Amino acid sequence: MSIYEPSSNESQLKTEKINSVRNDSCEILEKCKHRVTVLKISSNMHHRNFEDAILLSLSNARRKAEKSNQQHKLANELILAIAWNRFDYAREYLLNDETRPKYTEGDLHRALLNALCHSYIDCIELLLDFGASFKNLTHDDLKRLYDQPSHNPLPIADEEEPLKKSRYYADYLKRIGFKTIHSEEKENGLPSQSAVQDLFLWAIFSNRFELATTPLNLLLGAYIYRHATRLKLNTDMQEQYHKHANQLEEIAVSIIDMSYEYDKFFTLSLLEHEVDTFNHMTLLKFAETVQCKSFLASRCVQRYLQKIWYGNIDYTRKYIDLRIIACTLSIPLIPIFFWTLRYVEKNNHVNIKICPKSELHNSSKPENHPKHRLWCNKIISFYRAPIVRFYHYAIFFILFLILFSPIMLVNYFPLNIYGESR
Repeated sequence: MSIYEPSSNESQLKTEKINSVRNDSCEILEKCKHRVTVLKISSNMHHRNFEDAILLSLSNARRKAEKSNQQHKLANELILAIAWNRFDYAREYLLNDETRPKYTEGDLHRALLNALCHSYIDCIELLLDFGASFKNLTHDDLKRLYDQPSHNPLPIADEEEPLKKSRYYADYLKRIGFKTIHSEEKENGLPSQSAVQDLFLWAIFSNRFELATTPLNLLLGAYIYRHATRLKLNTDMQEQYHKHANQLEEIAVSIIDMSYEYDKFFTLSLLEHEVDTFNHMTLLKFAETVQCKSFLASRCVQRYLQKIWYGNIDYTRKYIDLRIIACTLSIPLIPIFFWTLRYVEKNNHVNIKICPKSELHNSSKPENHPKHRLWCNKIISFYRAPIVRFYHYAIFFILFLILFSPIMLVNYFPLNIYGESR
């Protein structure tokens, strides 16, 4: 009996422990039964998508735990869906016409900030369409974004220092005259004056390539990626940075060309518009500064340069080059046929402003072709055109060679090498 007594005692102790654990578990389940979700594997609910099932269970637990404020429940459920990247679930159940009145501007702002932290493009676009805005981002929000861990952020000169906004701006943007607003310490809780641009720069510096937009910022992003290749010794990362830079520049080219097809005058005026943040540089000058060759070779930029090259002369007419040459070669180099050329009026003062798409054409006036133009103004416009000056320089240079070459030949050609009389 003594041999079997210890074993029976041990089994009894184990049974008591099991019963104790079972009773405690049942008691806990009874208290928190609203947090329990039963999922049947054989059921067609959620199409056997376990991620949706887990999200539903967490949402149910959150709803029953927060009994006070229905609006607060919905906002937290939206943040939870964003964390799980359940775009379809958020669009179908959380962000629709029925739930729209239940969200405040602060709820959408918190959700947008969480979507930015996770770099979920679909969720960001959905929130923007639902009423969220980048303009409400504060300096505290930008600081939080910079503090977020990022996979392969762009390098800085001193790798031992922490990755901060001011350090990135000093290493990448100071040399091209980029102006920053130093008001973070005093206005941390206020919206940033350049929130959209700061957000774009954060996306580039943290190597979140998919968040980049707008032509000027796209060119800036291409410059930043190309500058990063000089600081990174890893060949694979250098190739990735070059690829991102080329893609950003291609997107900028496609945007500016599409805008040119939609409204030529507005787009050409946009190239001349000065930006205060970039030391009053125009878009074209900035592209030249950061050496975006594909952008400079784009169709829109070439039309702009062609417009400058011909001055006030309408270059859209047929055989315009031959007509200008004929006028330039008129003896004695006076354009006696200048009245046959068609001229255009240029607006010297252009106001670029953001307006709805329906009002875009109303904000810009196309070049007009006056029926009557004074002959003296035609002569002035003709001589001021760069192409006419080029033809005049070429003509005078050729005449100089024709007249000066015989003199050089006569003076230096050895006609009397044997000392004979002429």
